[in-house]
Amino acid sequence: MLTDTNNELNALIAMGKGVRDMFGTAKGVSKEAFKEWRACSRQFLIEEFGQDNLFFQDFANKVNKATLVACNIGIGILLAVKRADAPPAPATEEEKEPVKEAAPPEQPPVVAKKTSKRGRSVATTQKPGAKLKKKRRHIKKR
Repeated sequence: MLTDTNNELNALIAMGKGVRDMFGTAKGVSKEAFKEWRACSRQFLIEEFGQDNLFFQDFANKVNKATLVACNIGIGILLAVKRADAPPAPATEEEKEPVKEAAPPEQPPVVAKKTSKRGRSVATTQKPGAKLKKKRRHIKKR
């Protein structure tokens, strides 16, 4: 974002906070101040993003009446514009980066139960798809 644009956005955020602070005073909010802030903000969003942009559409639909909630929503949208630093979408399909496919999850080892020569149950584990190997035990003779 250019510095002029950033400065203008900071001014609009400060202006919105000034309008919001009027809600707690004895005089209450000035509808003219709210309308001026709303008009300036809408014009900024149109110039920067156009009328089809989600930021402008949200601002236009949700910031209509001079209420505290509408003022907070408007300030939030302007802050979101300030924090949005996503690069613009590529113009053509060739410029897009290919989506990497996730590797399939590793399958758990297969547990096979065998019985030993003495009749005891012995469990062995193997990787999926591998042939079951026999485990040999070397018994020392005394």
